[in-house]
Amino acid sequence: GPGNLIDPSISPDEKAMAFARDPISGDGVNYYDVWLRDLVRGTETRLTSDGSANHPVWSPRGDRIVFSLVRGGRRDLYQKAASGSGESELLVPSGTNAVAGQWSRDGRFIVYVDSTPKTRSDLWVIPIGESAPADRKSVPFLRTDFEENQGQISPDGHWMAYRSNESGQPAVYVRQFPSGEGKWRISTAGGEQPRWRGDG
Repeated sequence: GPGNLIDPSISPDEKAMAFARDPISGDGVNYYDVWLRDLVRGTETRLTSDGSANHPVWSPRGDRIVFSLVRGGRRDLYQKAASGSGESELLVPSGTNAVAGQWSRDGRFIVYVDSTPKTRSDLWVIPIGESAPADRKSVPFLRTDFEENQGQISPDGHWMAYRSNESGQPAVYVRQFPSGEGKWRISTAGGEQPRWRGDG
């Protein structure tokens, strides 16, 4: 379809795709919203209508989608039913620039990146689901003077793969999750966008 299409995310049952679309207004401003495409029927529905939503990520059951929404100069994380019913729910107010990266396979954590002028981009997790604390407070996983982003929890929930520029170039590393202990560099000549194979 027309417009800029970014941030594709396939549903767990592989029958739908969430993505962000900017219809290109011509005024030089981006107005992204999250859309869902039924991959079986080829139809599309609009999930958000704020003109400032992107980076959609599916829940493991495929019933909810978390996304970034810009309001008042802040990029916060919201979630909404994939059916489109109900209002968007604020998950946790961010510091400045939150971008969702993954909803863990066991449904217990949402991994996201938040940026601050002091430490730049850092990896955070939100405990979510039935076992999460009532206040659902975000927890920093990795916060250093370097840039850490693109976090992905392994299928067994014991490891976090991520991108860091601590070596002077982007590279992929793995640490134990949730402790953050240990550090193994996976890529040898630069690396981006780590993803785990289904069997880990």
